[in-house]
Amino acid sequence: MYHLILITLILLLACVLLSFQGYLILAQGTNFFTVPEKKKVTPPKKVSKPKALPKPLPPPKPKLKPKPVVVKKPDPRRSISDVIFLLDTSGSMDAFLPEQEQSKLNAAQQALTYFAKNMREGTRFQLWSFNARLKKHPNSQAAAKSSNVVFEPIGSKASKVRKHLIREVEGLETRGGTNLYQSVFQALRYFRSSLYKVPPNTTRRKIIVVLADGQDDNLSQVKLRNVLDASRRNRNVKIRTIGFGISTQDPLYEVLCQIASDRKSCTVAGDAASLQKIITSFSEDR
Repeated sequence: MYHLILITLILLLACVLLSFQGYLILAQGTNFFTVPEKKKVTPPKKVSKPKALPKPLPPPKPKLKPKPVVVKKPDPRRSISDVIFLLDTSGSMDAFLPEQEQSKLNAAQQALTYFAKNMREGTRFQLWSFNARLKKHPNSQAAAKSSNVVFEPIGSKASKVRKHLIREVEGLETRGGTNLYQSVFQALRYFRSSLYKVPPNTTRRKIIVVLADGQDDNLSQVKLRNVLDASRRNRNVKIRTIGFGISTQDPLYEVLCQIASDRKSCTVAGDAASLQKIITSFSEDR
C-alpha cells in the first residue's frame, strides 16, 4: 500500500513538471516575458578645470648703484707732477762755486734751463724766486697780465710755455735778503687755495722743490715752526730741499732737512751737473 502511494506521488510530480515546461515554451512564443529595459547610463559630470593661479609678480628690480667715478691711470710716458720750484736769488748766489768759473746763480740757471727743455710732457711747473721778496714768475705772456699765477702744462718741446719758462730763468737777477721761511709757507698755502685746480678724474703729485744757499734772514713773521706746522697739515705735498754750494756740515743743511718731507728728500749740490740730476729726480713722479 505504501509503495502504491509513492508511485502515485511521483507520477503527479512528473505531470506537474511537464505542464510547467510547456507553459514556459508558450510564454516565450507570445512574448509573455518582457526584456528588462537597459538602464540609461548617466555620463559623468564634466569636472571643470581649476582656475589657473595668477602668475606671481616678478621680483623687484635691484636698485642700480651709481657708477663709480673712474680715475684714469696716468700714462707712464707722461708726468703727473705739479711742481713749485723755489729758487734762492739772494745776493750770496752771486758768489762763485769753489774751483769753478761760474756763480751759483749761473749754475742754477744752467741746470734749470736744461730741465725746462727736457722735463716730461704733462708736468705743470711754476718758478718762484725769493730774496727779500717773493716773486712768482708767469708761465706765459698771457699769464703775465694776470696778478694770479696758475699752473699750465709744460707742453711739447716747442711749446710757448716751455720757451717762456726758459726766458724767465735766463732773466733771473739777485737781490739782498733771504726770505726762505715765508716762501715755503706761501707755496704750501698755494696748494690749498682756490687758485690750485686739478683736472677732473685725474691724480696729481704736489711737489715743492727748494734751492737755497743761506739761512732765513728773519725778514717776516713766519718762523721755522710755522713752516713745519703747515707742512704737517699738508702731508700730501712733498717738500724736497737742496743746499747749494754748502756741505752736510753746514747748519743750513739741518734746517733744510727739517723742512723736507723726510731725510731722503734733502741733499746738497756743488755744481751745475749734479744740480741738474737732482732737480730732475726731485721733480719727477716718485
